[in-house]
Amino acid sequence: MEAAGAGVCEGFRPLVAKYDWNVDIAMAVMKAESGCRTNALGYNTNGTNDAGLFQVNSIHDMTDRRYHPEYNVALAYKIYATRSKWDSSGWKAWSVCLNGKVKCY
Repeated sequence: MEAAGAGVCEGFRPLVAKYDWNVDIAMAVMKAESGCRTNALGYNTNGTNDAGLFQVNSIHDMTDRRYHPEYNVALAYKIYATRSKWDSSGWKAWSVCLNGKVKCY
């Protein structure tokens, strides 16, 4: 998977900044997950798939709306916020935070 240029990623910053999370971490997660490609798609061994900027898993939504930046970011924030309520960090939903690829905590 080839990542988009930094300018492409930064173009999503105003959208990501609409939400109450650390914007710099969210941008890093988005870049690490999808390379800032709205059409990114990954398949998992358990039969689920991950789509869009934040690679939102199909257990959260199975529609093609995950490829739309506004919807994908809103859904990613919902996942983050929901996890934050019962976990020390909502970022644990993303493997790039768990495996240390992005410093999320």
